[in-house]
Amino acid sequence: MLVSSTLFFLGLPISRFHVPAAAAMAAGFGWWGANFYFPQERIRVFGLLIGSAVIAFFLFALLSSRIYDISWDGQTYHAEAIAQLANGWNPFFEAPRGGPACSHSGVYASPFYLIFSSKGAWICAAALYKFSGSFEAGKAFHPMLILACFLVSFAALSTFRGIKWQWLLILSFLIAFNPVSVCQMFTYYVDGQLSSLLGITVGLLILIYRRPDRFKMAVLALVVILTINMKLNGALYVAILTNGYWLFYAVVKKAHRTELAGWLMVGGILGGGFVGFSPYVTQFIKKLITTGNPFHPYAGWTSVVGLESPEIFGNGMDRVSRLAISLFSKSEVLLIPFKLKLPFMFSLDELQVFAFPDVRVGGFGPLFSGAIVLSVAILAVLFWKYRRRLLCAAHLLVLMSLIFISALSLSESWWARFAPQVWMLPLVTAIVGLLITRRGLWRWPVFALLLLLCANNLLISYKYTVFTLSYSVLAASQLGTLKKQEQPIPAKFGFFNAIRYRFEREGIRYVEVETLPCSKDKEKKVILSPVLICTPDKTP
Repeated sequence: MLVSSTLFFLGLPISRFHVPAAAAMAAGFGWWGANFYFPQERIRVFGLLIGSAVIAFFLFALLSSRIYDISWDGQTYHAEAIAQLANGWNPFFEAPRGGPACSHSGVYASPFYLIFSSKGAWICAAALYKFSGSFEAGKAFHPMLILACFLVSFAALSTFRGIKWQWLLILSFLIAFNPVSVCQMFTYYVDGQLSSLLGITVGLLILIYRRPDRFKMAVLALVVILTINMKLNGALYVAILTNGYWLFYAVVKKAHRTELAGWLMVGGILGGGFVGFSPYVTQFIKKLITTGNPFHPYAGWTSVVGLESPEIFGNGMDRVSRLAISLFSKSEVLLIPFKLKLPFMFSLDELQVFAFPDVRVGGFGPLFSGAIVLSVAILAVLFWKYRRRLLCAAHLLVLMSLIFISALSLSESWWARFAPQVWMLPLVTAIVGLLITRRGLWRWPVFALLLLLCANNLLISYKYTVFTLSYSVLAASQLGTLKKQEQPIPAKFGFFNAIRYRFEREGIRYVEVETLPCSKDKEKKVILSPVLICTPDKTP
């Protein structure tokens, strides 16, 4: 992001040299870290660090390039933004470029998302696309962030001596594999990446509280930059988490508080004013000053993207009630009224919705409501029986409070992908429980909580993986068949831009039409999209 933003200011679009330049910067930062912590063995440590990072990223890019993004948003405005950036669009000084997709009606076809959205994930994906030649490879940043979240979480939790290594692994795994991240792993949705960054933020805050140093603070500043530019609500969440925690840190620790404030300020300024020049400066600040409305020429966000909560919860329900009801409702991806269910219970049909990346109510999994019940019970026991010991975990309780406050700062926090940090609440509860109880009967509810969350994640992961891989194979098969057609294929794309670009990359000849010239029995949908094509008899 830093490389691309600098070159955007110089008027240079994304090129194949962005990835090598960014890799060189990352290597320089890695050298600083190796020299900072292992001055006597810095060469060996640096080699292991860079080598493992390169191998992991290469494998993730290779895997992602073999799996098609078959999600709704991933095949619409995300694909359009990435393609435009790779084709020379400079969002700092240019409006989104028009194209066939933008001639249709609806928010997905309008430039609204391209103007107002944070562009960090798109920039990274476009740079990797330009470098590798594979459009799908850009999804590699998602599993890479999941891995980073796991490693940072493990490092943070390893500072607690009262937790055995087996539970450290399980806790780190659960923090990293947030259901939102799992269900978006092979798509261009950005909520899962935001979830990983928030998990990394929490891990770094724990590390800085327990073992503060300059390198960790610099890493936190970089994470702040990434989070601000991952999604607009990410800027709000990371501001609440870092600023709130700094106030606590300044009162309790005092040491390094000025330095930490400086690094957070650097991250915020670079994230919002430099890397995030579009949209934070070009749109929000500029339009606020000139028109008094940061969303100009629209009346506001909801004037284009309507809120879905009234159709699910009715009118007049506050955000706390919506969140609570969503957590205790049957998991559902459709826009229908909620259905409450008993905790610890689920049906097989409830699992089917986790094949998709945007589950609405009950979005953290069919067993998450049971985890909430256990978490409340554990906290009640801790405050009743171990009140004095809780002072030792005050920084974790502060983090829990800030996570909850950050989630409620958004009115639509009932939707799991809009407030993915809610997933961490029972996990922080489990950490506090393991630290405070140490041994005895009261540890068993904590073990039960972690095992329940593991079962929850395994159910979700199985369903998502099987569905995604099977439909990706079907998509590849269909594209291979269409590629063999000698005559151009009549196609009605609408605003599903990814299919158009996918046809072009695969060398499939097509003619875009508003009305298909074939009969209904000759019409066929492209896999998991509303795109219609005319096919000969032999086309599957």
